[in-house]
Amino acid sequence: MILSRAEKVRLGVFLAVGFALFFGSLIVLAGLRLAKETKTYYVRFHESVSGLEPSAQVRYQGLRVVVVEKLTVEPEDPQAILVQVELEPEIILYKGTRAALDMSGLTGLKNINLLPGKQDGGVLEDGAEIPEEPSLIGQISERADAITARIERVTENLALWTG
Repeated sequence: MILSRAEKVRLGVFLAVGFALFFGSLIVLAGLRLAKETKTYYVRFHESVSGLEPSAQVRYQGLRVVVVEKLTVEPEDPQAILVQVELEPEIILYKGTRAALDMSGLTGLKNINLLPGKQDGGVLEDGAEIPEEPSLIGQISERADAITARIERVTENLALWTG
């Protein structure tokens, strides 16, 4: 198929306009994401965060407010995992706010639930650390470890008594 000069010009203009619209919309969308103002908070967990991923939900008393941005091993305390969350500027956290890990259904995925602080304590500053609250999962695993240790002692004593 041979194109005439006018058809080639129209095709070129069509492609140029298409590419300009495509890249222009990419720049606008990226600019909206970069220009978005957020407040950053950190939570240091000393229990397993298995199932917690970047983009996991962060809830405030069950209401989804943001997602997890980043998870890293704490350099000064290798037993701690530092989680970074970024909240919308209109969400106000007060001193005394705590963070707990929650299960998200039966999938094994986890999310973070923020438990509110008291208003008379003052506002939690941007960049502050939110203290962790022991999760139900962590409490169960601690108790399971204690129960396992007791069962081992009982079986050892039974083995001693029965010779």
